[in-house]
Amino acid sequence: ASTVIMSAMLETTFMLCSTISTVRLADTPENQEAFPQSPSQKAGTGFPVMKIVALFCIAGGAILGHAVGNLWNSELSLVAQLLSALSPQDVLIADRGFCNYALAALLGKKQVAVIARVPTTVRKIDFRKGQKRLGPKDALFVWTQPKARCPWLSMDQWLGLPQTLTVRVLRVRVRLPGVRVRELTLMTTLLD
Repeated sequence: ASTVIMSAMLETTFMLCSTISTVRLADTPENQEAFPQSPSQKAGTGFPVMKIVALFCIAGGAILGHAVGNLWNSELSLVAQLLSALSPQDVLIADRGFCNYALAALLGKKQVAVIARVPTTVRKIDFRKGQKRLGPKDALFVWTQPKARCPWLSMDQWLGLPQTLTVRVLRVRVRLPGVRVRELTLMTTLLD
């Protein structure tokens, strides 16, 4: 049954993935100005570093968009530049750096679902406190909008976000030989 569901889902939605990487650049004055190195490095001993966030299609691997920044640009501010490449019914799959209230709410306004890994060192999940239990280690939670505005959002965007957001959080065990991760906690706006 799950194969049929996955097949139908792939026919009706566009599965996209967002990823982040860094690239060391040639040590030129132009690159140093645009992509300054970390202040912890001695001047003249390092290379400029460029961050790249890419949005790609899981089905074919095509890169659909990218945004670049320097070490001080957050991944969220870079992925926000790519939101126009997403369409209603798309599903964005992302790592823990993108498990963010504001991003999930913005995607929801565009009718784009998100699946992201929860950064469990920062956000503790107590499944007993879920609004509705869907199974063991699987529940609906209501997240409230943080008090502080995300710096990568304009005030109008921030004020336009919903005060609460219902998300599904589930914890899954990973049993693959050679895979270091044994457990994943995922957040999604796909509620059923």
